[in-house]
Amino acid sequence: MKHLNLFQCACAVLLLLTQLLFAELAFADDPIQPQYKGADAKAVDTAKTLRLAQRYNESIELLLPITKREPEYYRAMYQLALACAERAQSLSKQPKDIENADKWFRMAIAQKEQLQAAGKPLDEYTIYNSYGWFLIENGRFKDAEASLLKGLNELDKLPSVTSRQRVLNNLSLVYKRQGRFKEAADLSKKAIELGSVTAQKNLVEIRQMAKSKN
Repeated sequence: MKHLNLFQCACAVLLLLTQLLFAELAFADDPIQPQYKGADAKAVDTAKTLRLAQRYNESIELLLPITKREPEYYRAMYQLALACAERAQSLSKQPKDIENADKWFRMAIAQKEQLQAAGKPLDEYTIYNSYGWFLIENGRFKDAEASLLKGLNELDKLPSVTSRQRVLNNLSLVYKRQGRFKEAADLSKKAIELGSVTAQKNLVEIRQMAKSKN
């Protein structure tokens, strides 16, 4: 009986150690800035999941303390910008959502560019398009052009074909709104080469608008 109790104790200790190990693995370091450890990285992932589920208030409430405690945490700032921007277009929008989204986008981009200048580039290239989309939605086409041109310079680094299509389509939209139809058409053609159905529709509209102008 005594040997059985010792065996059970050993099994319990082994089980506890295994659970602790898996708990540590579950809270992996941030994939972009590994200096941000476990719990914060997991919280940012959770906030992103909440945002994608349109639970913007919960996402923002989770991210705000992290950005206050870790003011150079790029991914937390980026997710907070997106959450504010998307909430601004929802039924739960708040008066300062647009202002706050703009602030967090600019802070995240400043962090990205500061690290780039220091020779420590972040392996993340979607923010220029995201900020460009936000600026388009708010009628700031000149600012959107500047951001999207930066995204265009990093086009080959974007993680997917869909991401590349979005940059090209959004910049094409900016040029279309500005009456720069040839530039808009050229970008739509590049997006079509990448398989964008949206670009095909946009190109038809651009040609019609250019024709009516002439």
